[in-house]
Amino acid sequence: MLKDSKGNKRIDIELDEDLVIQLKEVISQGIQKKLSAAKKLIEVDKEVCAGLYIYSLEEFGKMLLLDDSKSEDNRYKVRYKDEFLNHNVKFGKALDYLENHNYNNAIILKDEGGFSSTSYSWRGYTIGLLPKTEARLSIFYADLIQDKEDINKFKIMNIPNINMEILKRAIGELEVALNEYQTQKA
Repeated sequence: MLKDSKGNKRIDIELDEDLVIQLKEVISQGIQKKLSAAKKLIEVDKEVCAGLYIYSLEEFGKMLLLDDSKSEDNRYKVRYKDEFLNHNVKFGKALDYLENHNYNNAIILKDEGGFSSTSYSWRGYTIGLLPKTEARLSIFYADLIQDKEDINKFKIMNIPNINMEILKRAIGELEVALNEYQTQKA
């Protein structure tokens, strides 16, 4: 993480085009590796695969943010602290892109709820497993949550339910979205 001279997270950074091109390639390769690993491991541990998928989705959002930060002089002005490091901003960016380009299967990871991503925006309703930080982290390790009725009581955080077939479709659709995005930007 980049810090200023006082040890605080940098607010904004400016990058040259060559560095951004390299960074986007590293991000793209990382997404491809995570999705490939998820496809290979899905029969062994679908929750870990969902975690890899969620991290891939967040990285896709990071790549979209980089493209949006391009200035007129081929420099990139990145809002580092408030966007580049912000999980919710990156997820929002990725999910908006997927929804706007009809990659709706890449948004849903379970089949609960009465709303369809083709009829409603992901922002207006909880559609399947939205990549909330708590849900993402609970996939990889155990954690506790407060009881809703009594803040002095605790419960073990449950790992979100994952539908394997829906996860497989989501992984495939994110791969297609990434390839299409890169082709358009080339």
